[in-house]
Amino acid sequence: MATTTNASVQLIRNATILVDVGDTTFLVDPMFTPQGEMPTITDNPVVPDFLTTANQDRNPLVPLPD
Repeated sequence: MATTTNASVQLIRNATILVDVGDTTFLVDPMFTPQGEMPTITDNPVVPDFLTTANQDRNPLVPLPD
């Protein structure tokens, strides 16, 4: 006997999605990392200077809430 579960996926922005499966909701975002964990684009030596910016702050900019 097969069971059916109601599920939906909603694109929030860029790589952030909201997934509802039954009574459970998941928020999926690649920025759910510790503050400053993601490198800036200029940390890659193959990226040309014209693609870089003056902003050299590493992402995410703020810590995750408790």
